[in-house]
Amino acid sequence: MENYTVWSPENDETEDDAATVEALDAEDAAATWGRLWDEGDWEYPEYHVASGNDEPIVHVRAPDGTLSRWRVEGEWDPIYSASEVDEGEGEDR
Repeated sequence: MENYTVWSPENDETEDDAATVEALDAEDAAATWGRLWDEGDWEYPEYHVASGNDEPIVHVRAPDGTLSRWRVEGEWDPIYSASEVDEGEGEDR
């Protein structure tokens, strides 16, 4: 993993406002930025990317200085699971 610099001119960010994210490559850095952007307001997260309300274009600067542009998209993917409990574990209501 390496450090990538990511910012969104669409959100009035410049490279001076960029986030530094650890990622495998530029695509992974852009996707990581999308998750961080959605979760940025932890008290009231809005999840604009995951809800499909926003597909920002971000700029990604790789560790070697290469600059690329990416459209960030997301989707909700709730996952549920269940596990059997032993007799007497927990209380039935």
